[in-house]
Amino acid sequence: MSDLPTTGRGGATDEVYALLRKRITLGEYGPGFRLKELTLSRELGISRTPIRTAFQRLEQDGLLVSEPARGVTVAPWTDHDNDEVFDLRAHLESHAAALAANRHDEADLAEMLALNAKMEALVQHRPEDFRTELEQINRQFHEAILRAARSPRLAQMAAGLMKVRRITGAFFSLRRR
Repeated sequence: MSDLPTTGRGGATDEVYALLRKRITLGEYGPGFRLKELTLSRELGISRTPIRTAFQRLEQDGLLVSEPARGVTVAPWTDHDNDEVFDLRAHLESHAAALAANRHDEADLAEMLALNAKMEALVQHRPEDFRTELEQINRQFHEAILRAARSPRLAQMAAGLMKVRRITGAFFSLRRR
């Protein structure tokens, strides 16, 4: 299980789940890609049981589709799916921003201003790998707003949407001027 992340708890199923989710969300396993228990079992050096359980969880997340006689494949992902996730995040995060405007403290504000300045500098200077760094800082900025909202349930819902497939093209549409 050398490729598996170590969670320290939760066992092999959680580790397999995290690994497969990562591979799907990063596009290593694209829509329609067939996942095979035996192949993964050999690759990861574990029994098929945690793989099967991870498949079930990923199917519940909408990332995998299980079909009789076809096995398990990565679920299709369309522009409509991207739009839906963006719309849901926009609703939740705009509500979080309204709450954060009333509930933030000085430390929250300082963190958001610093992150915003980092993003602005990246866009202006556009170093070689600026898109990856911009994506990371943008995610941190959104997480800072959610923390400043002081609403654990709202943060949990928004975090669930942030875990949905990486929204392809969101930052890669930025072009050098």
